[in-house]
Amino acid sequence: KNQSLNNLTLSAMAFALKRAGDEMFNYTKNAVLFTAQLEKTMAVTGSVAGATKEEVGQLTDAMLEMGTNVPVKFQKISDSMYNMASAGLNTQEVLASMPQAMKLAVGVGEDLDKTTELLISTVKSFDMSFEDSPKILDIFANSVAKSMATVEKLQVSFARVAPVAKNAGVSFEETTAILSKLYDLGLKGSNAGTVLGNVMTRLTTFTDQSTKALKRAGLSTKDVSLEYNTMGESLAKITLAMKNNKLGAEQLQYIFGTRGKIITDFLGQ
Repeated sequence: KNQSLNNLTLSAMAFALKRAGDEMFNYTKNAVLFTAQLEKTMAVTGSVAGATKEEVGQLTDAMLEMGTNVPVKFQKISDSMYNMASAGLNTQEVLASMPQAMKLAVGVGEDLDKTTELLISTVKSFDMSFEDSPKILDIFANSVAKSMATVEKLQVSFARVAPVAKNAGVSFEETTAILSKLYDLGLKGSNAGTVLGNVMTRLTTFTDQSTKALKRAGLSTKDVSLEYNTMGESLAKITLAMKNNKLGAEQLQYIFGTRGKIITDFLGQ
């Protein structure tokens, strides 16, 4: 009886050791495959970014460090790095931008892909440099933290307003600041982008009615035109005229069209 028990015990131990060995083998095998896949991915990213062998190592180290310290999968990080490189960022720009993109995505619970896409489209739309990526992402993070803005709202709004802003000479900083206030008024991403784009257009192209409305308030088109003023300066002059009762709702509608009520609420903040 004791012999049978001993044999059973030995069999159980042998089975357990074999299973543990199989699991260790599979774990090691998967780790090797995973590492090989990441190295291959980073090599492709480095090639697109024009990286040296040393810089590919820097990209890989940065990816592993970020993936270890934040709850984002390594593949997501490497995909975002590749997208940045494909958009034209060099290795050092990718290394400088990724921590900020990660910080914004993790901080607001947003998808890293969306954060990266927002950065890339913004740089291209405003003819900015990717060297400004950390600054751009910091401005977005500030907008999300201090207003009703979200990465998704900003992405939708900028798709509508960025081309208009660029043509009107309105800066990225001013565009983001005004969008943030429009979100606080309850506007969604698409509406905020459309409204702001309309305002910019109205402050670059004037109708007879808008010119007359401005004249009654003691302003000329040159006083508020974006050709001669920043967006902030133009709106400040119109706000002052409104507060001095020189511009009412009807006149504002002549100036800003059907979006006059929203702009009145905005200027009255």
